[in-house]
Amino acid sequence: METLFLHAVDSTNEACRRRVRQGYTEPCLLLATEQHQGKGSRGRSWDSYQGGLYLTWYLGTSPDRMEVQSLTMVCAVGIYHALQDQGVDVTLKWPNDIMLHGKKIGGILAEYFEERGSHHLMVGVGINLMQHQEAFQNQTYRASSVWLETNISLSPMETAGPLVASMQKFKMLWQNHPQYLEWMYLSVLSQGKEEAVEHLRRIHETMA
Repeated sequence: METLFLHAVDSTNEACRRRVRQGYTEPCLLLATEQHQGKGSRGRSWDSYQGGLYLTWYLGTSPDRMEVQSLTMVCAVGIYHALQDQGVDVTLKWPNDIMLHGKKIGGILAEYFEERGSHHLMVGVGINLMQHQEAFQNQTYRASSVWLETNISLSPMETAGPLVASMQKFKMLWQNHPQYLEWMYLSVLSQGKEEAVEHLRRIHETMA
């Protein structure tokens, strides 16, 4: 899978859309050192200063809109295990937050979009790794970084490879054993478990 290294962009998801408009539809990974217009779910902004990991995993064309419904869950489990392997005791909050010591350190945004007559699937990930306290002074939500909470130093570019490999691993698990992957997700979800169970119930009803 091709990896594209970017400097400062509006957002890696938007950079991915532009790439698709140019005709590139092979799966790829986009990495940026900084985002000026990073976004989370429901159109909320996501502060993306240097020191964080900002990436978009473009999975290619997809005819199945329902696939995006599970992609956030799949990637959340992959990120959880990748960070746990680095000694970072994160938890997950429904629907797309990565938490550490009760503070948000990351988020996931899966998107299904139409371009050039086809539908495409991508997932954006932002994780605060090395930022210091001044990066969070103007935030209205409780945010922090891995370094601030644990003194563990994780380079964004060195962390990206194992993290994406973990997401790919659990995507394959989901394709072969979806119910087991769902169980894994619910088992590490610290907040919003009832909402997640209801969401999975609706997915199963739609697919029945």
